[in-house]
Amino acid sequence: RFTRGNSGNAWIRVDGNQATTNEAQLRLVGGNAGQSRIYFGDTDSATAAGGIQYKHSDNSMRLTTNNAVAVAIESDKTVDFKISAATDSGSDYNYDSKVLPIKVGGTQYYLPLYVAAGGGGGGGGGMP
Repeated sequence: RFTRGNSGNAWIRVDGNQATTNEAQLRLVGGNAGQSRIYFGDTDSATAAGGIQYKHSDNSMRLTTNNAVAVAIESDKTVDFKISAATDSGSDYNYDSKVLPIKVGGTQYYLPLYVAAGGGGGGGGGMP
C-alpha cells in the first residue's frame, strides 16, 4: 500500500496477516542480464546519491553511498570494501597501505588489511 501523508511524507507498507509466523516480503524481479535497484536521495540532488543494486548477470550486489560503490558482495560471497589508502593528517596516524576504517562508539579505528599469500592488490604485505 502506498501512502502519502499530509506533511508530504510518503511510504510503502507491505503487511502480512498479523499472525506471528507470517512474513511480509518485497520482491524486485529483473531480467536475467538486468539489475534490480533501490535508490536513496533527497531534494537537493537530481539523482540518487545512494542505493542497493543487485546485478543478475553475475549475481553480485553493490551498496552505494555518496554516488560511489562503497561495498560489493560478489557471487562467491567475497566482500569488496571500496576503500583507498588512509590518510589522517593532523594526528600521529599515517598509514600508507590499505586499511578498513570503522567507528565503534563514535571513535574512529583503522584495521590494517593484509594480502593473502598469492593475492594481488594493495595491502600491508602478508599476514604477520
